[in-house]
Amino acid sequence: MDRLNSLFSICLMIGALLECGMVPAVVQGGEDAKALQGTWTAVKTELAGEPVDWTVTLTIEGDKYTILANGKPDQGTCKIDPAARPGKMAITGGEGGPNAGKTFLAIYELDGDTLRICYDLSGKKYPETFATQKGTPLYFVTYQRK
Repeated sequence: MDRLNSLFSICLMIGALLECGMVPAVVQGGEDAKALQGTWTAVKTELAGEPVDWTVTLTIEGDKYTILANGKPDQGTCKIDPAARPGKMAITGGEGGPNAGKTFLAIYELDGDTLRICYDLSGKKYPETFATQKGTPLYFVTYQRK
């Protein structure tokens, strides 16, 4: 149960960070960061190959994110690499939050008002695909713009 709670906290932070740095495939340069701004609501979440029923809201303002997952808040910063395909994100938890000082790597894809982010909760490498597998520390979220 402790591991699930830790993974959940990490997922919340990562979702928020990834969303703030999400880059659409059709947008270039500084427009990538602009396209990610705003509030996003999770419509599908998956952890380690299993669907999870979590209520997640992500807000991205500048290079900062705030996430509310199952009523638990987290915030921090998000750096994006819009030149990479898929786009890459490095999400770092802010002071006082459940992921303070931790950095998570993710890939993202923005298509209109849909944002997909796949996080590596171990923080060791960028995921290779927008999918998770049993036994992996991968967390995949599909968001809709609110």
